[in-house]
Amino acid sequence: MRVPVGIIRAAAWGAFAALAADQSQTAAAATFDLAASLTSDNRFRGASISNRRPAFEATASASTTAGWFGALSVASLGEARALGPAGGRTPEIDVSAGWSRSVGVLTPAVGVIGYTYPRGHGGDHAEGFASLTGALGPATVVAGVNYAPAQGLLRRDNVYVYLSPSIEVPGRPLTLRVSVGREAGALQGGTHAKLDYGASVEARVARRVTVSVKWSGNNLGAAAFDRRMARGGLAVGVGVGF
Repeated sequence: MRVPVGIIRAAAWGAFAALAADQSQTAAAATFDLAASLTSDNRFRGASISNRRPAFEATASASTTAGWFGALSVASLGEARALGPAGGRTPEIDVSAGWSRSVGVLTPAVGVIGYTYPRGHGGDHAEGFASLTGALGPATVVAGVNYAPAQGLLRRDNVYVYLSPSIEVPGRPLTLRVSVGREAGALQGGTHAKLDYGASVEARVARRVTVSVKWSGNNLGAAAFDRRMARGGLAVGVGVGF
């Protein structure tokens, strides 16, 4: 069954509004964060979504002790998403909201994300997500799934599953992370299911400043919707948080 994109997008904004209302009632229990980053290539699920060009992103996020969280992010993509339906040169605005609560050594999370392209060509869409975070020895492991039902220009459902372990280097301000994912459906970007993989190093160089180096790629090859943006690549970024 196809789901009108307007309904899903409204659900994303509605969840974000519910979070804001919860915060207004419990301001002392709410945490607010601002972050900005600049990267040499905005890479997402193993591919470039900025046409292999530099991109800037700013994010405002909030969370409450009740477990609700939300974020509003604006990214200057430059070109359309390589593996998405939006076309032309456009920024991307994401709004997300959900709920998370630790249960013993595990932390489940569920929510919804809405993607909007102000100067795109009907590529707006939304997806639900669920993840589970836990410790495995010295590593922190995140496993999750994102599901987008058919909507707008998405002629069929899309499912993305991933696994991402990370480890903090003892005595050093370094975080090492690897990831692997599989995507099938409307956003896979090729004629067969997409497998993506990546590795990154993040270093905190000041109290609020981090520098990262990330490599990611996928298995699409000649089957890619856009070979240039689907090609594996390295991205160097710097971020600041408040």
